[in-house]
Amino acid sequence: MPRSNACRKSSGREVGPSVRVPPDARKKLEDKTRTARSLRAILERPAERLVIGHGDILGAGWREELARAWRLEGVEV
Repeated sequence: MPRSNACRKSSGREVGPSVRVPPDARKKLEDKTRTARSLRAILERPAERLVIGHGDILGAGWREELARAWRLEGVEV
């Protein structure tokens, strides 16, 4: 069952849902400026949650989680 704003125990500490950029998307990442522009458009949409295919359902804070995942890939969002 998908979790909404769920926290999991990992090595004895609480961690929130994790968002990662899928490997196939990483391989196709050619234009980081264009990717950042598209992500900003997504982040500006009025939405209360983000449903990730084959992953968690994120509620409050989904924008920060999504932006963090892409920043780790070198995309300035």
